[in-house]
Amino acid sequence: MMKKTLCAAMLASIGLAAQAAPQQYVFSYTGFDVIWKYNGVESARSFVPDAEVRGMFTGEDLDHDGVLRKDELSELVVTSFSPVNVAPGCYDSSGMFHCDMPYFTYVLGGALSFGASTDYYHPEGAGAGYGVESGVEAYIWHSGYYGPSRETSFNKYLWTPATSLSVTAVPEPAGYAMLGLGLLGIAALRRRA
Repeated sequence: MMKKTLCAAMLASIGLAAQAAPQQYVFSYTGFDVIWKYNGVESARSFVPDAEVRGMFTGEDLDHDGVLRKDELSELVVTSFSPVNVAPGCYDSSGMFHCDMPYFTYVLGGALSFGASTDYYHPEGAGAGYGVESGVEAYIWHSGYYGPSRETSFNKYLWTPATSLSVTAVPEPAGYAMLGLGLLGIAALRRRA
């Protein structure tokens, strides 16, 4: 009986140790009012149910309060429009590229709230940028020279009461290995009994 108790305690401690590691999550907001603007001409605002803002983030709940905050985050990538990596230290030395993440919170199993943006400015006037302020808007803008003309575009996704959120933890390979070991351990214990 003592062997079974020790084995169960050991398996439980391995599982708890695995939970302390950084965890990767994928997220998706779906359903937005969309506005498109091209060279000053703006489209009518319309609801697009399959419009999506998605990405991933990695973090570790270091204070074990059930909330991931900006200082517990190691990576945030918004992939809806173009990969936008706003991880800490994402500035370049040329001064042409800038990114920002003023706030981030994820209540484990619940709400996700963040602001993130990245902008690129070329000395000759061209540029592009992407940004998200969850609960408010996501946008992409572009301005550039193409031959004799200058084109500009601005696309905006506006949150509505119908906008939905999905956040899923990405299982780590080590988690699958521990699950397999646990199942093997249980099978071995049952076999002896």
